[in-house]
Amino acid sequence: MLAARFERMCLYLPVRLLCLSKTYALLQFLKLSGHSADWVIGVRLFPFEAHCWLAQENLLIGERAHLVEKYTVILRSQSAT
Repeated sequence: MLAARFERMCLYLPVRLLCLSKTYALLQFLKLSGHSADWVIGVRLFPFEAHCWLAQENLLIGERAHLVEKYTVILRSQSAT
């Protein structure tokens, strides 16, 4: 619910947020709402790509599974509430 609300709020921004800035903003939004999430960074080598997203255990927050399954997780940073 909070991730969907955040997505709707992003529609009113004058710029489009990319994964790093959008993930950070969503993490702060969740913290202000009293929730926590892990910041996850993944890469793939051929062709090289990197992506980040939020998760709570194995639940993706504000991200679709088919978009992250091609990445190998290289960092998972636990976030405190």
